[in-house]
Amino acid sequence: MVKKKVISKRDKLKLNAKDIGVRAVKTFVQTLIASAGIVITATSLEEQKVALVSVLASATAAALSVIQNSILAIK
Repeated sequence: MVKKKVISKRDKLKLNAKDIGVRAVKTFVQTLIASAGIVITATSLEEQKVALVSVLASATAAALSVIQNSILAIK
């Protein structure tokens, strides 16, 4: 009979770090694409800059949410 190796929480996090990173990047890009219409429809350059900052902030928040939820799922 083969003994199962016990994997620590730290090892699980290391194993899933790449997956977490990939999912975070995908979520960031999806949110960025979904919100790109706001930037495109802005009429002036100043409005586009403001819209772009808002879009980047929301996309970053989405990516951070993926990371947080993935880490909580590991625990």
